[in-house]
Amino acid sequence: MHPEELRRRVQAFPRWHYAIDLGHGIETPIHDPTWANRHRQRKRYFFDPLVKAGLFQGKRVLDLGCNAGFWSLAAVEAGCSFVLGIDARRMHIEQAELVFKAKGIPKERYRFVHANIFDVALPASSFDIALCLGLLYHTCKPMELLERIRAANTDILIIDSTVANRPEAILKLRREPLDDPRMSADYELVALPSPAAIQEMTQVLGYTCLPLEPRFDRWEGCEDFQKGDRLAFA
Repeated sequence: MHPEELRRRVQAFPRWHYAIDLGHGIETPIHDPTWANRHRQRKRYFFDPLVKAGLFQGKRVLDLGCNAGFWSLAAVEAGCSFVLGIDARRMHIEQAELVFKAKGIPKERYRFVHANIFDVALPASSFDIALCLGLLYHTCKPMELLERIRAANTDILIIDSTVANRPEAILKLRREPLDDPRMSADYELVALPSPAAIQEMTQVLGYTCLPLEPRFDRWEGCEDFQKGDRLAFA
């Protein structure tokens, strides 16, 4: 794709959530500059250690709530054989397709699907790693979502979620505006799990998902992690 055509297509989208370097001096523009640090810190926090351990090499990855393909791309660059990204917002799927085309990723290594995850038929035990990053708290059915992941995923589950900052295992209900692309696309009323609830739900399904302590070198744009309102589990 010619750089000017790529630049035009990038700028045609009203909003990008992730800053992604597409080459030719083109980077996807994000609405909040502090979030460039946020996503960099998140990647160092829970994703890079798995990459260093070689866990993505040759694996099939399921990326739920894939947004513009930031984590899908990271998985491919870490050596996964295939990634399936699913997102309920068409704009995000179009962005992800553009990102992968611009990066020259072979089509046989990825697929992006515009759908509600609860409407997608996933073949049993068809994936090795499931990424549930920034999604679990955007649904009113977190246990059902995890059950669907369990049925399709046989190995590793990585969760990054806003949490109800309480010691007990609870689900806290809250409302989200459906017209905000950062929020749920389908559920106005969502359930915010506490860390203990995430551990209980995943353990019942056979996972060992432990909370990871965020040790960021810069907290700009990451205040929710700093206050304990967001955690990753692996």
